[in-house]
Amino acid sequence: MKRLLIGIIIGISYVIPGVCSVTTAKSFNAYENLLEIFSNFYNLRIIKRNILLITGIIIGILIGLIMFIALSDNLWI
Repeated sequence: MKRLLIGIIIGISYVIPGVCSVTTAKSFNAYENLLEIFSNFYNLRIIKRNILLITGIIIGILIGLIMFIALSDNLWI
């Protein structure tokens, strides 16, 4: 559950302009896991071990996009 929450926070930081997602990942000690995932993306054992982090990042990106669209829609009214 903790890794899922960390993944959501990192995913949201991917979308927010001016916020470095690498710095966010480093602050939660998840940067090494992300390097491992992206360097060995074809290895299913690594994917299974980090599935909560990957799922959290995807959910966080979707939440960030929805928030960004909602905020930009209100700016144009």
